[in-house]
Amino acid sequence: MIPKIEDIFHSLSLGSMTFDDAEKYVRAHIRQAREANMDVREHFAALAMQGLFTAQIDFDSSDRMSETAYKMADAMVKELPK
Repeated sequence: MIPKIEDIFHSLSLGSMTFDDAEKYVRAHIRQAREANMDVREHFAALAMQGLFTAQIDFDSSDRMSETAYKMADAMVKELPK
C-alpha cells in the first residue's frame, strides 16, 4: 500500500523515512494518476484535498478548499525531480 502524500511528507519531516523511499512512493502516486488518466497535478490536488478533509480544517467555502489543494499540488509538482 502506498502511503498518503501527507504521511510521506510527515515521515520525511520526522526523519522516519528516507528521501529515496519518499521518492519511490511519490513516483507510485504518479503512476496511479497516469493509469487513471489524470495528470499529476490533478492527482496531487485530490490527495491534498483528502488531507485537508482529514485535518478538518475549517474553510469558508469549498472553492477555498479546492484553491488550497491546487496550491499544494502545484508546490509538489514544482519539487518533483526533473
